[in-house]
Amino acid sequence: MNREKIKIAVIGCGRFSPFFVPLFKAHPDVEKVYVCDLKPERAEEFSKRFDVEIIKSFEEAITSDKVNSVAIFTPRTTHAPLVIKALKAGKHVYSSVP
Repeated sequence: MNREKIKIAVIGCGRFSPFFVPLFKAHPDVEKVYVCDLKPERAEEFSKRFDVEIIKSFEEAITSDKVNSVAIFTPRTTHAPLVIKALKAGKHVYSSVP
């Protein structure tokens, strides 16, 4: 069975996402990992630290053909609206807050 490889944008470079970026990178079904944060310096630090590319915004991630999944690591009160927008855009979603 040929499955589409995961191309995931990690949204939010705060306290929890540093534990997940290496896990996503190591997963055999993940082809590409991007990072995004409202604070560009955080995304830059993650880009260098984990050798991943930056995607400029959540909106770019959910409209880009190069991303098919997003992982939400933003403050918990923002999860529902972001998840709903990503799902409506046809993206697979990992939410760190149920």
